[in-house]
Amino acid sequence: MAATQTIQVPHLGGIKAGYALSNDHYDPSKPTCVLINSMCMTVSLYHDQFNNKELTDAMNLLAIEPLGHGATSCPSEHFTYWDSAIMALQVMDHFGIQKAFALGTSQGGWMVTRMALLAPDRILGLMPLGTSMDYESADSRSKGCWDPAASLTAFYDKWTSPLATPDFVVDDVWCGLVGGIGFGAAATAEKSAFWTQTLKEVYKGDEGRKKVRMALNCLLERDGLLLRLRDIKCPVYWLQGTEDTPFGTVVPAEQIKLFTASPEAKLVMIEGGAHYLNATNPKEVNEALLEMVTKLFTTRLRGIWLHGIGLHLMENDQGDLQQWSIATTASVTVLAFVTVCLRLLARYERKQKLWWDDYMIIFSMLWNLVVVGFIYAMIKEGMGLHADTIPTSNVVMIAKFLVVAEILYVFNLVWTKLSILLMYYRIFRFPYFKTWAYIIGTFVILWVICITFLFIFICVPVEKLCVVFASAYRFSVLFTYTATDSSYTLAPTVGWTAIEMSAGIVSACLPTLRPALRYMARKLGLHGRLPALFQSTTGQMSKTSIPATGPSRTEDSTATIIQHSERPKRHSFYHLPDETDSAGEQGHSDTSFRPDYAKTFTNVLGPRPQSELGARMEFETSGAVCPAIVLEEREYLVSWNMRFIRGYLELLAGEHSGEAKSLVVED
Repeated sequence: MAATQTIQVPHLGGIKAGYALSNDHYDPSKPTCVLINSMCMTVSLYHDQFNNKELTDAMNLLAIEPLGHGATSCPSEHFTYWDSAIMALQVMDHFGIQKAFALGTSQGGWMVTRMALLAPDRILGLMPLGTSMDYESADSRSKGCWDPAASLTAFYDKWTSPLATPDFVVDDVWCGLVGGIGFGAAATAEKSAFWTQTLKEVYKGDEGRKKVRMALNCLLERDGLLLRLRDIKCPVYWLQGTEDTPFGTVVPAEQIKLFTASPEAKLVMIEGGAHYLNATNPKEVNEALLEMVTKLFTTRLRGIWLHGIGLHLMENDQGDLQQWSIATTASVTVLAFVTVCLRLLARYERKQKLWWDDYMIIFSMLWNLVVVGFIYAMIKEGMGLHADTIPTSNVVMIAKFLVVAEILYVFNLVWTKLSILLMYYRIFRFPYFKTWAYIIGTFVILWVICITFLFIFICVPVEKLCVVFASAYRFSVLFTYTATDSSYTLAPTVGWTAIEMSAGIVSACLPTLRPALRYMARKLGLHGRLPALFQSTTGQMSKTSIPATGPSRTEDSTATIIQHSERPKRHSFYHLPDETDSAGEQGHSDTSFRPDYAKTFTNVLGPRPQSELGARMEFETSGAVCPAIVLEEREYLVSWNMRFIRGYLELLAGEHSGEAKSLVVED
């Protein structure tokens, strides 16, 4: 059946355009794909797409019936495919759709391509199905395309009449021809009956005769697009069935190469697919459409975000990303270097010895500088410039540098991760955490070994790594780039590589910077303006320096309620200083591995007779501010188990205010 909804657009004196919209409303938060049907079909051709929930959840589907089809009509009897393309863009305007993807079946492929030519900034990607961009020239016919003039001109002559034809109804021969060519072996009696009925409803009366006659005229006299394809700027994902009767497979394979300005142009042959590919092979088409929209729309969102921070790469760069690459790499590397220096200043200010986590982050920073050196070597060879503007030897050299830089890059991430892990290991000294630290460290090391082998052996033999850009398929598994312009499109990926390495180093250093910031604030005379930064971390609780001893473990299960009865000061910061222990339990084997610091213990309950049940219980706090903790006494003293220690650490790390809170810890 034809579309049941129409809207008015201004082209050709006012066109009434038939359309169908998924979920019956436009969702501006999702991308949109415009669908334009094939010869004499209607929006019903896209039944399988509209009934695919995965598609309709991911995007708006807007099917538009072109001039001469379905419910679409206009005052002018004459029109062309260019008019249908303009009409479709005006339908987008009606719904407030600024940009969209476009899919066209058979003749619909010609119309969506015209849309991309008329409004290149509005069409994000094209998906032609079962089509050809030529006009059935002698060259195309010699390569397997059909000759519509020879078989269809008789229908055009029959439908030409100087008199009104109120009793006209399109005949069964035409209906059978349209369905047979389009559905091929996938045609069924049910489909044939449905489309025969639909065509007879659309093409009846004098207006119906004029519509089908002019629709056929557009097919017979259309202009070719071969010389215009080089002006298409959006990605093109062309799908063609191997059993496509009108256009075959040879011509599409040749014509896809003419989209020379498209950032990505690929042709996928669908085995056994007929001419109306979206109807005969909906699964393959739906998957390809979802892949195209998801990939390109995500890339566009990333581009919009970059534009928002002044780094819109692909639209306003005028062919040169070198300045962006240089500025980005330099700025983030300097930031990482400064944070490492501040970390060392913090250690100096606290008179602390450097430990393994400090040495590891210094090593990671030096390793980072080596990777940055390779990045600048790639820039020197022309990375960031279009491939057709630099020698081929430079492109090959960029590939060589890239392979080495990628291997060094993953090792840099490992050094940073190990530094963070060592810092945790130094702070949290209980055996449970130590075990997991060993496990995670082992996993990180195994991960980098696997990644290194993947990078090295992505091309076999290994010596052919220098020409890795020649294989778009292999290299695309690692990088999102265009093989025909590798030196240019690789620049954003390399820039974000530098950002990732530096961000990791900065993150690893941030927890250690407070002493350095306090030192700098004092030197700048900002002591009074930053009270939270200078607030004392010494509490008012009674302290003693007796050795840590834990109470004996009880056999029965007990519960301890820990309450915060004292509100901490606003803006206070509870933390575990990284120069001392946090749990008070350290195995003998760790003594030689960690620096030994003096221990301070806080008497939580205050002085009480030793004979009482609630005898003095001491916590190692390393000098950190500790909220008042009240232990409710039960039949037995709670044992010092791991869950109590974990709960206590959470209390130290949290900032509590307002009503008193309690934590129940069971043995």
